[in-house]
Amino acid sequence: MPSKASALTKALLNASKEMGISTTHLGKILGEESSEIKHKGITPESKSGELALMLIRCYTSLHALVGSKEEIIQHWMYTYNSGTQGIPVKQISRIDGLVRVTQYLEIMCQKVK
Repeated sequence: MPSKASALTKALLNASKEMGISTTHLGKILGEESSEIKHKGITPESKSGELALMLIRCYTSLHALVGSKEEIIQHWMYTYNSGTQGIPVKQISRIDGLVRVTQYLEIMCQKVK
């Protein structure tokens, strides 16, 4: 059975890949060196773990809204969005932006239901 850290790291790397987020950018989002993320993993209890979980929530909501096509997910991430008032991939580089984008997507998911 994989550890929590390895499961979180794997989910994070998969989500960031589908969102078109480079490992360098991912490191900036989490406040970690990109090489450390792959080699040491991310523990859910750490500050970077909390940010990783938020990014996965963001991805999960986006996936629920637009489907599993990587190009559509990446288009959404890299295009100006009036609902988030910015370009999501740039916004998520800051904690307040990550929260804003995640909340927006979660609210949109609720409206769709």
